Amino acid sequence: MLPQALAARLAAAGSKVKAVCAAPGLAATNLQVTTNQNGGMKETWIMRFAQSAEDGTMPLLQCCIGSGVASGAFVEPSGAGNMWGPPTEVKLTKKENDPATMEMLWAASEIACGEWKL
Repeated sequence: MLPQALAARLAAAGSKVKAVCAAPGLAATNLQVTTNQNGGMKETWIMRFAQSAEDGTMPLLQCCIGSGVASGAFVEPSGAGNMWGPPTEVKLTKKENDPATMEMLWAASEIACGEWKL
């Protein structure tokens, strides 16, 4: 929800900056290796279904240089429960676009990180 709140603020300020969110899905990266070393993902069977680290970057690349990605968009893999596959923009639910919740999250973020000004 934070990218949607930021997108609204950027648009209100007349900014051309886009605020987008990307999820890599399940990717075989060093995050899983180090988590496993620290007792987190103990050689789980799920990693057999992981895509490559390179494929995990595709949603991020789509957000950065893909055509048609608007500010406030959320992009993640399109296949197998959004774990892998070509990137796709996710249609956000009414709950995920709730203005009151966005304002609450924004206020909590500013308390934690300080006021942000455009």
